[in-house]
Amino acid sequence: MGKLRILSIQTFVIAFFMVVIIGLEGLIAYLAGDVIGFSWYMPLSVVIVAILTAIPSLLLIKDGEGYFSIPRIVLHGICCYVMVMAAGYVFKWYTSLRYFIYTSVMFIIVYVLVWVVTKLLFRAEDKRINSVLEKIRDEE
Repeated sequence: MGKLRILSIQTFVIAFFMVVIIGLEGLIAYLAGDVIGFSWYMPLSVVIVAILTAIPSLLLIKDGEGYFSIPRIVLHGICCYVMVMAAGYVFKWYTSLRYFIYTSVMFIIVYVLVWVVTKLLFRAEDKRINSVLEKIRDEE
C-alpha cells in the first residue's frame, strides 16, 4: 500500500472515529439532561488533528520491515498522544482533569480502532495481491 494512500485512509478513519465519539458524547450528555455545545472551530480541529496524527504513520513505515512491530506501535502511540493532547490544549478540548481524562480515553479508543482498520486493510490488500500472483502463476 502506498504511503499517500495510507495517509489518506488513516486521516479519514481517524476523523470518522473522532466525530463518532464526539457525537456519542453529545448524545449521552443530552440524554443525561446536560447541555453540550461545541465551538465553531471544533470540526476544523478534528480535521487538523486527523491529518497531524496520520503523518507519524508515514515516518514509521520502512519497506521490508515489520510495520506492525510492537516498538514501532508504542513509539507511534506516544507521538500521536502527545500531538492529540497538545491539540486538545490549544483547541480547549479539556479545561479540567475530568475532560483531560475523557480526551485520553477517546484517544485510546480511536487509536485502537484505527489500528484495527489499518490492519484489516493491509490484510485485504495482501490477499488481493496474492490472488493476482496466483492467477499469473496459473497462466504460466
